[in-house]
Amino acid sequence: MGLLLMVEPLLDYYWDSYRGWADRVISRAWRTRLAITLSVLAGFIACFLAFQDQFHETQTALSKFNSVKVERDEARRQLAASSNPNNIARKLDKDQKARMEMALKLSPTEQYTFQLNSIISCEECELFAQDIRDFINEIPGWAVNGGPLLWPMDQYRHGIWLTTRVDEQHIEPVEKIRAAFASAGIALMPSSEDDMRSGSFVIVIGRP
Repeated sequence: MGLLLMVEPLLDYYWDSYRGWADRVISRAWRTRLAITLSVLAGFIACFLAFQDQFHETQTALSKFNSVKVERDEARRQLAASSNPNNIARKLDKDQKARMEMALKLSPTEQYTFQLNSIISCEECELFAQDIRDFINEIPGWAVNGGPLLWPMDQYRHGIWLTTRVDEQHIEPVEKIRAAFASAGIALMPSSEDDMRSGSFVIVIGRP
């Protein structure tokens, strides 16, 4: 494109009568418009090519990231399975999910949020916690977040614990969660704290 824009200056330099001939064939105003149009077109094409290169680089980076993430998750699953005494990683089965989904159905106006954590330094516990988070987050009205605890807590070392405020052990969302886990054959051991925010509750996944 740059060569096209240089055609007229080159002809004018090497051909003495070019400008007079060009003015008779195509007016200077039209040649100016053509030059401006070519300049804009050249800029557009340059921007498009730059965007296309950046897009391909981004897609390649995302593909590599997803591959690494899949490999990491698989490594975690293998580690969790090897560290489990029965060599079996805990995971909700289809029947458990169906029962829990029925127990966790909400009306269109209901919305509840809670944390589901796992004890520190237990990959299998975190994998099980993430399995439950992913499942419950698919049920309308529920929002679950959380991750591994940042410090050891001996109370939660084994089993699955449901921690609430002392005066909120039987509020609506807590009862729904307790009933849902019970329907799946999962016992939630009760725990209470005085300094929790009103309406909040936490589930902690410990070792089997």
